[in-house]
Amino acid sequence: TGDAYFNVSHDADRHFIVESENYCIEVLGTSFYVDAGAGKNKLSVIVSTGKVSVYKKDSPDKKIMISAGERADISSSDTLPAPVNNNDSNFLSWKTSIIEFNDTPLPEVIRILNKTYAADIRLKGSGVENCRITAVFEKKSLDAVLSILKSTLDLQVESDGKTFTLSGDGCR
Repeated sequence: TGDAYFNVSHDADRHFIVESENYCIEVLGTSFYVDAGAGKNKLSVIVSTGKVSVYKKDSPDKKIMISAGERADISSSDTLPAPVNNNDSNFLSWKTSIIEFNDTPLPEVIRILNKTYAADIRLKGSGVENCRITAVFEKKSLDAVLSILKSTLDLQVESDGKTFTLSGDGCR
């Protein structure tokens, strides 16, 4: 359960298998990311290098192959989806501390920041949801990122010690 990044060397004599609640990910020398968040009923697998196969524990004969640069978002349905290209440059931001936004809507920015920094950031008011940002943050603290968002988008940032609330007049 949770987020993990694996970098596995090939060993023909031993299989490396990652198990989540309902699925298995079989590896033959690769690096990949798994998000098996508790209570999500969803498994995301993103492959950086190599290949993995994914199958339900109760159906090991029905597998999908995911190659480098691809992802599969698997729900609890009976059918495994075909892999698609991974367009999420921030999938490892929690590990690398590098975050890229390209005309990204503020609600998506907040989702990524919450995951990257294990934070609780919320938006207040509907106008700020229209704001978009293009920026790259390399190894910046959460306070530094929020300060840049505050000045760039003319936001107010309030904190009660646990939760950050962003508000403002919004963007057009």
